[in-house]
Amino acid sequence: MTGHVIGLNLGSGGLQGNIHSNSSLFSLGHLKRLDLSYNDFSGSPISSKFGGFVSMTHLDLYWSNFSGPIPSEISHLSTLVSLNLTQFDVRLDTLSFNKIVQNLTNLLELNLARVDMSSVVLDSFKNLSSSLKTLELYNCHLRGKFPESIFHRPNLRLLDLGYNYNLTGYFPKPNWSSPLEMLDLSYTRISVDWHHLTRNFKSLRYLYLSNCSFVGLNLAFLGNLTQIVGLDLSYNNFGGQIPWSFFLNLESLVYLNLGGNNYVGQFPEVDSNSTSNSSLYDFSKQQLVGPIPRHLTTLGLYGNQLNGIIPSWLGSLPSLEMLSLTSNQLSEPQAT
Repeated sequence: MTGHVIGLNLGSGGLQGNIHSNSSLFSLGHLKRLDLSYNDFSGSPISSKFGGFVSMTHLDLYWSNFSGPIPSEISHLSTLVSLNLTQFDVRLDTLSFNKIVQNLTNLLELNLARVDMSSVVLDSFKNLSSSLKTLELYNCHLRGKFPESIFHRPNLRLLDLGYNYNLTGYFPKPNWSSPLEMLDLSYTRISVDWHHLTRNFKSLRYLYLSNCSFVGLNLAFLGNLTQIVGLDLSYNNFGGQIPWSFFLNLESLVYLNLGGNNYVGQFPEVDSNSTSNSSLYDFSKQQLVGPIPRHLTTLGLYGNQLNGIIPSWLGSLPSLEMLSLTSNQLSEPQAT
């Protein structure tokens, strides 16, 4: 390798052992892109020498089995637009995170999933670049009130805060439009207001709200999320009848998880008298429910209190790949 290499992709390269500070890697002073993801560096520390790549725009250490503190020298990479440090056993303190936030002003993607950030003061996030498009903070042990201003980032497309069990906060309430396309608040204590969420986040395509804290349970607002592709509302103690009409009219929906709730009742049936042979009808209420959801690939209804016969129309869904109905009171249709 020469000192004029500008890109190096060693992802899934089967590399093992430590990267020492005298490694020839750090002599490549012109590197702009470095991918070391999916290797095994044996729990060795992330060398401070990574901060010497002054022209670096993309650094990917995803699942590379480093451990210990993330060195503050990473903040020297002022030209970075993408930084991915996702892995177990590494940690980031407030001082180092503040330096990253202050110096990496060109960042578009920041992925710190599973990094231990339990000591980071959450107000530090207020200083993140307004250009940021992706912020991955899944299972980072964040605690305290998450800054509401992050939801207002003008370019943010993906925000993953899932599985930060002690993370609190509120949705912004003023009427405004967010460009967010993916939002995960699963297993956090951030208060989710259905009305404000569906009014302000109309670009959402993926919404994961498993085991959340809701303000109001009126799922009628789901009809505003016309672009939604994936929706997870599992383990929220929702009850009553499943509001089929709201879900089935979301024409782009391919993934729906309602498992672990307290829904009761039976499935709607296909109305043989309908002018369309693909319409569902609730005969108990004498009303049309909506079209059969032809594009669904995944449907999770496990752990509810549904009863009656499993309808044959479930087997006619042309795209369905995964169906979970366990832990209900359902019976198989009788052979005719």
